Amino acid sequence: VQRRERIRRGPHAAGRRECFPGAGTRGARTTDGRRALRSLWNNPRMNTINATLPALVRDARELARAGRGADAARLWQRVLELQPDHAEALLALGQMALAQRNPRAALPLLKRATAVPPANPMAELCIALAQGELGDTAAEADAVARALAIVPYFYPALMHQARMLERIGQPRKAARVFRDACAKVGVNVGRD
Repeated sequence: VQRRERIRRGPHAAGRRECFPGAGTRGARTTDGRRALRSLWNNPRMNTINATLPALVRDARELARAGRGADAARLWQRVLELQPDHAEALLALGQMALAQRNPRAALPLLKRATAVPPANPMAELCIALAQGELGDTAAEADAVARALAIVPYFYPALMHQARMLERIGQPRKAARVFRDACAKVGVNVGRD
């Protein structure tokens, strides 16, 4: 009867009960955010990496999407405790540090993220942003070049490269990069 009721109401029905991996039947909680996450954090049965890592990553993504950066950062830190070379956690924490205008804290995290395969152009671009905030234009240009070496048509890196060229006093090169970047994404830009 309960199964038919759950199927009829659908997976997103209000008040749906869900068991988290490793929680057993006693750990069933309604999916109402904080209580559900608290059960993940405090559950002593959730100590194995295989059981918690995917759940922590999923929950951290959801919290970040919901605009709860501090809670997401705590979960990303927990992910790094379980797997110190988790590229997504390193990148997310590095981006959070950049958003808080703390490039010195962001750089080590982002450099660790770039050391983990596969190569990620966004991590390289974030390094370029951090280097730009620190005023190191040469390192910023190198990071943009590495991002474009990974994905040659990576639009955010192309736009950053153009803004960087404009900032260092090379407006003609910047205009050419802007025009080429717009052409690569299908925007028609005239010679005005």
